Amino acid sequence: MTLSELIQAAQIARPKAFGSINEKRSVAIVQAALAELSKTIKNTKEGEVAIPGLGTFVAKKVKATKEGEETTRRRVIFKAQKAKKKAAITE
Repeated sequence: MTLSELIQAAQIARPKAFGSINEKRSVAIVQAALAELSKTIKNTKEGEVAIPGLGTFVAKKVKATKEGEETTRRRVIFKAQKAKKKAAITE
């Protein structure tokens, strides 16, 4: 999925959220948000970066063996937020 396809899908799903913003401006806004998210994740040595409504990025150091030599690498794992269950209506 490209960024433009993502924006188009979001505009179809929630047209009121985008109002009269054109697609070019929407792409610029999403790119800026993703750039800030990326910068925050890169600056997190170990720990979590939680984005409500999306999920959590977990940064941690892991040991890896490459060509018989043990090294430490930084790994980032994304955990999607579980969908909220809709409340059952009881009468």
